[in-house]
Amino acid sequence: MLSLEYLREIGKVVDKDDAVRIAIGNDLPIRISIESEFSTTILYFIAPRIEVER
Repeated sequence: MLSLEYLREIGKVVDKDDAVRIAIGNDLPIRISIESEFSTTILYFIAPRIEVER
């Protein structure tokens, strides 16, 4: 499970001219790369929430 709140917060820093790449894999965190027009890259990693059974 992944909270959409994290993605909404990341969306606030993305400009319309930025290149955004999203890498998704099995059992891996989501990797979001944002490349701006100033040759700056911002990386975000979002790990899935782990539910603990009690």
